[in-house]
Amino acid sequence: MGLIELIGEWINPGKVGTVDIRKGEKEKHLGLLMVKTFLSTVIIGGLYWLIVGLSFHMKELLSFIAGITVYSTVSYFITPRPDYSNIGWAGGLFNNPFRISDDMNRMLIFIMVLLMPGRLISTTVLSLIDLFRE
Repeated sequence: MGLIELIGEWINPGKVGTVDIRKGEKEKHLGLLMVKTFLSTVIIGGLYWLIVGLSFHMKELLSFIAGITVYSTVSYFITPRPDYSNIGWAGGLFNNPFRISDDMNRMLIFIMVLLMPGRLISTTVLSLIDLFRE
C-alpha cells in the first residue's frame, strides 16, 4: 500500500466487494451430485497424499480429518463477493497504482478461489446426507 494509492483512493474511491456469511446451496440433481462426489473424493485424497504422504498413522489421519472439517465448515459459511468492475487494469492483469480498493477486490478473488474446494466438499457431504435421509 503506497502513498499514491491512498491519495488516489481519496480523490476517486473505488467499489469494494463484500464477504457474505451464509449457507451454501445443496445439490438436488443426482447426476451432478455424483460428479461432485467424485471431485470431492479426488480433492480429499489428493490433499491427504500431499500433506501426509503414503504413511498411515491414526494421529495423522485424525489431524487431517479435523483440518478438512474446519476448512470445509469455514468454506461453507463464508462467501467472498468481489466487485469485478474494480479489479485493476486490463481485467485484473495489471495493478491500478492509484487505488487500493482494487487490491482488496483481488484479495477477495484469491480468498474465493482458496475456499472453492472446501465449499464443494461441504455442500457435497451435506447433499449426500440429505439424499441418504430420504
